[in-house]
Amino acid sequence: MNLLKKSVVFFGIFLLLINISYAASFEINSEAVKDIIIKSGDAIFDITIKNKQDFSDSVTYVISDLNWDWEKKYFNLGKNMETSFELILTTPENMQPGIYNLNLKVYSQNNPDVYDYESLIVKVLDYSDLIEVEELSKTMPQGLDPRKDNLVKLELKNKNDIELNNVKVRLESELFNKEFVFDFSPLGRRTEEFYVDIDDNTKEGNYDVRVLSTMEDNILIERVDNVKVSFYSDVQEDKEESSGFLTKKLIVTRENKGNIDSVEEYRLSLNSFEKTFTRTSLKPTSIEKEGGVYYYTWNFELGPGESYRIVATTNYRDPIIFLILFGFMIYILYTILRSGVSLKKKVLTLKSGSGISDMKILLILKNKGNKMIKNVKLIDTLPRLVKTPEDYGTLEPDQIKKSSEGNKMLIWRLDNLVGKEERVISYRLKSDLHVIGKFGIHKAVCVYKKGNNNVMVKSNSNIVFS
Repeated sequence: MNLLKKSVVFFGIFLLLINISYAASFEINSEAVKDIIIKSGDAIFDITIKNKQDFSDSVTYVISDLNWDWEKKYFNLGKNMETSFELILTTPENMQPGIYNLNLKVYSQNNPDVYDYESLIVKVLDYSDLIEVEELSKTMPQGLDPRKDNLVKLELKNKNDIELNNVKVRLESELFNKEFVFDFSPLGRRTEEFYVDIDDNTKEGNYDVRVLSTMEDNILIERVDNVKVSFYSDVQEDKEESSGFLTKKLIVTRENKGNIDSVEEYRLSLNSFEKTFTRTSLKPTSIEKEGGVYYYTWNFELGPGESYRIVATTNYRDPIIFLILFGFMIYILYTILRSGVSLKKKVLTLKSGSGISDMKILLILKNKGNKMIKNVKLIDTLPRLVKTPEDYGTLEPDQIKKSSEGNKMLIWRLDNLVGKEERVISYRLKSDLHVIGKFGIHKAVCVYKKGNNNVMVKSNSNIVFS
């Protein structure tokens, strides 16, 4: 038991002597100048080494992780002498983010077993760990209103105790595009406020906004935020009524100035008389009759920024003008048909056993209008087989002459016929031969003056049979 106690005491004294000897070799102090770095960056420490040995020594150092790069230096230190230098540690390629404990080993070149350690803590950051950008949906929970300028806040934060310079932030969307450049102090915050004016016809809903932040062509943040466009309904109606001579017009325009679709209906009531004379620019969706009133209904849908225009025109003027013109034309036609001279020719025959030998001719001349007709001349052509008449009624012809075909013509000059006047002129025809079978009688002709023109009227045809 006593032997065991003596052994433990001896071993403890041995360790103490070793520690005292080891502790007395070198004194190492380090101060971090830049211990938080971005990967592919450099960590910087100020190092002080003091020779605690009782003799001069040649001193150097090494880093425990040989993947890091550093500049090796050598120092000749006398007893209790110290030296200071800047140690720059360069990260290896494809360095992963994290916290690295690098042991700085300071040792004697004359006796490598004489050494001491100093722990150097380096934090390596990924680019995605540098800044934080608050989501736009949180900085503007009310969304965007198309009717006004909207204040947008961009909240940014430097997540680390290092400076960041020339940090670019870009916002991209179909609603707006913005770009900013920031410098950050260690753990600094930035708030950028700006106004956004979006199109009045922008539909309500959620819209994507791409948030892209870069520094020296390295991507810090790339994500898609969501921005809400609030909805509002604003359908405006403009009604314009105008009237003219026997006409009236109604123009109804509805315009959707909101940003959501709107289902609309418009109703127009017309009585039976108005309906007959009313035309619309757009065909109604339906026409219903209730209690003698016709209801025209238009159903339509308006998207944001769209308009719908209905024109209803009631026109009494054109139909009335048409009726007046039509009546006037009828009157003119009636006047034409009822004016001028009509001429009828009647043939009365006297038959004997051997045929027709005697005929009485009646020429009925009538002024159909109310106005006097002047310079009236009546001409009747006789068949070749008959004698010149000797027996006339009330009026004998003014002239008897031959036509170019050799027929005799009886000519009466009646001068004037007053309105509605009718005259009957008659004469008898006798033939030396008895006519057997069918026998044609020439048409009589009346010629009179109408304005500067001569008007000729022929009578009806006559055919007699024995």
